[in-house]
Amino acid sequence: MLNAMIIAARIHRLLLLYGLALILGACTLASPRPVAHEDLKAQHPARDLEREKRLIVPKPSPVSEKTPPVVKPLEPTSRIYSITFQKASLGEALAALTKDSDYNLIIDADVDLTRSITVRLNKVTLNQALDMIVVNGAGYAWGINEGALHIRRFAEKIYHLDHLDLTGETNIEVGGDLLASGVNSTSVAGKYQVKARKPEQSSDLWAALAEALEGLKSPDAILRINRNSGVIYMADTPSRIAAMVRFLDSLSESLHRQVFIEAKIMEVILKDDQKTGIDWTKLNVDFTSGSALLPDIFTLEFNGDGQIAKSNTSRFSGVLDFLRTQGDVAVLANPHISVINRQSAVLTVGSQFPYTDIDGVDRDLETGVVTIGTSIKRALLGLQLGITPLISSDGLVTLNIVPTLTRIQREVALEIPTSGTGAPQTISNPVIDLQELATTVRVRGGQSVVLAGLISKIRKINHEGLPLLADFPFLGKLFKHIETSEENVELVILITPYIKETI
Repeated sequence: MLNAMIIAARIHRLLLLYGLALILGACTLASPRPVAHEDLKAQHPARDLEREKRLIVPKPSPVSEKTPPVVKPLEPTSRIYSITFQKASLGEALAALTKDSDYNLIIDADVDLTRSITVRLNKVTLNQALDMIVVNGAGYAWGINEGALHIRRFAEKIYHLDHLDLTGETNIEVGGDLLASGVNSTSVAGKYQVKARKPEQSSDLWAALAEALEGLKSPDAILRINRNSGVIYMADTPSRIAAMVRFLDSLSESLHRQVFIEAKIMEVILKDDQKTGIDWTKLNVDFTSGSALLPDIFTLEFNGDGQIAKSNTSRFSGVLDFLRTQGDVAVLANPHISVINRQSAVLTVGSQFPYTDIDGVDRDLETGVVTIGTSIKRALLGLQLGITPLISSDGLVTLNIVPTLTRIQREVALEIPTSGTGAPQTISNPVIDLQELATTVRVRGGQSVVLAGLISKIRKINHEGLPLLADFPFLGKLFKHIETSEENVELVILITPYIKETI
């Protein structure tokens, strides 16, 4: 009994100690730590959302074995043919080829199976054998579709030609009747005129194309051309279609050639010692790269000994510096245009000047009243440049260049008598200074052409005077001064074509 009480007291003491330990341990627990936000800063919810919205194309699951194709291959690589046909019929040759094959045979009704062929086949595939027998030997077409070998008289081809359905007409007239021999019946003539005309019929590409293809196709072949979409449908023998395709490929390559033309049109007011024009023999400037590693790629040649050989950095600056030694230089225009092969481009910078022109004079016999018929016409004053390039396959460019420069020199009063006793009427017409030329040159792409030598004399009248006083009649001449000066101006045109890469 005593032992049981002792054991119970010990157990009671141990329970008290264990409870006290739990209470002390709870008091010594550490306070909760704050949540770390480093991972939250590195996250981008918007980017993650966009990534989740992307469509992921599932990859095909790996297959351990190859599945057979639905359609049999056109060229069975396991079968090789070696056979000789000496003046055999087409039907016999096809029967020999298809005897051991799994293909069905379809022959159109207009195919002549008795046509004689001579072919020697040595280790060729079925496709190669059919090309040599059907296409080259008999002149027919063939194809394999859905397990059937089809022999046709004509093959079909659809060709796309990208070209605008535009027709235009170009007329060039330079020169004229200097002595007006065409107006007055005189025995003195001074007429020299250069005319060039590109009629609308010759610029109609699609009409010329249809005519050319008609000459290449078989008499009973089918040819359809849609000008709006640029689609050409051909049904003919394979050899004729191959010839028409080669023709169309060559035509398309030529039509899509393009040249970038850089033109500098300048006027040089000549110095007193250069009244006869610019002395191009004094032009001898060499330009090379500073490192001497780049070659000289620009050469400008003139009549005589003048020459520029320079790199691609400042070609215009070199010419401009030379022209400044000859006089004051003014740049009239600096056009940069791209032109398709054989197409004309025109640039016009200027204004229209209206003037009165006489259509006719009518006199009333009873009253003696004279009626003058007039009309308003307009003269183009400024610069006009027309260029037509011809780009060859070897990098040469033929340019037809027609520049025209017009300006008003002065206005003159023309008297028109109205009757025998009445005072004549006067109209004012402009005197227009004209500079024009037409030439055809041939250069390599990147080289420049210089057109110069057109010198005109410009007369300038400068009115100076005191305000108000110079406007008084008669006495106003005492308070104003009129100064007249003349300048010799030479027109210089620098043209450089660059052949662009065909798109």
